[in-house]
Amino acid sequence: MPLIKMFNIATPEKDSVRQAAYKVAQAQGLPTRHNEDWHYTELPTLLRDAKPTQILSPIDFASVNPYCIVFRDGVFRDGVKNIEASEGDEAAFHITPYAPQPLPEKATAINAYNMAHAQDGLCLRVINTPSRPLEVKTLGDTSHHIRHHIVLEAGVEMTLIKTCAASGAHNIWWDIELGQGARLNIISHHYGSVAVETQTITLAKDATLHSTDFIMAGDVVRHESHIHLSGVGAHAYLHNAILGTGNNHHDMRCVAHHHAAHTSSTINAHNVLDDTARGIFQGKVIVARDAQHVDATQNIRAMMLSDEAEMDTKPELEIYADDVACAHGATIGALDDDALFFLQARGVDKKTAKRLLIAAFIEQVVATIAAEPQRVLVQNYISSLIAETSSA
Repeated sequence: MPLIKMFNIATPEKDSVRQAAYKVAQAQGLPTRHNEDWHYTELPTLLRDAKPTQILSPIDFASVNPYCIVFRDGVFRDGVKNIEASEGDEAAFHITPYAPQPLPEKATAINAYNMAHAQDGLCLRVINTPSRPLEVKTLGDTSHHIRHHIVLEAGVEMTLIKTCAASGAHNIWWDIELGQGARLNIISHHYGSVAVETQTITLAKDATLHSTDFIMAGDVVRHESHIHLSGVGAHAYLHNAILGTGNNHHDMRCVAHHHAAHTSSTINAHNVLDDTARGIFQGKVIVARDAQHVDATQNIRAMMLSDEAEMDTKPELEIYADDVACAHGATIGALDDDALFFLQARGVDKKTAKRLLIAAFIEQVVATIAAEPQRVLVQNYISSLIAETSSA
């Protein structure tokens, strides 16, 4: 099946919700560069020309003993019984069967296609703080859509590991809600061949989100985050990294919507591009009229390892309140020749020195992972990946 067909399969039958979503999607069509949010990514063309590539072996989180739920080719395969029967956490999770829900107003085509064709998904309510992280794996070699809905009730703390390692094209949608005072740590890592992933996360009063997202491989990968700080005292910290090689096209977009006063957001991105890879990072902060005393920052950085690589950045501020502290910045450059010389002068060969500098650059994102066991696993994996893929 051509990859573009993942969005254009036949109209769903016997389901009014899916049929309505499909009509919305078809009316809009796939986003192109004429859509401001997709200005750098001509999705129909990229999907048409994309070729499935061999995916990397994902990080093995077995040593941190997570609850693990697996979806393969768009369908649940394993894990729910382990969660439901876990000793000591009987009351931590409540899982219900997946069912399509009506689209919100002004839904995008990607959202509508996902709702129309999603075969399965995780519908999870976290009632109490679980003793272990939760890992949701996306695997498979066929084109598919998946839709997840997760709710953390008031005061709950949880770590969510999102592993996307499907060789088939996939469109994943996450709807996540944090109750009052809830805390969610997300570790997201993409190895898939062709992927479009969108997460919408809503934070109630005093809720906190720490999200660390990595795109480590893939021919065409688009990762989009919409964070809605809806309650007073909500805080969101978004840290992102792209490691692009070959002819990869990696696109990240993070939007922080400040709906309430006394909220804060941090958007950081560290991108490394080699060969003819293209990276895109768009960050945006939107502050509503009544959202006073907002503190929001964006910092986008890129390290270019090749003259043929390309990085496009677009930090934006859209502010309607008058008592805020918002700032943004972007920096793009090559490896520091002085730093390379410094290391070589102390006996480090050039290739090793280059790898050390790249690893140190990405480490600024890895270091934001709160739990040490998970952080060490990611550090070791990225160090090995840099050693294998960076050019001499």
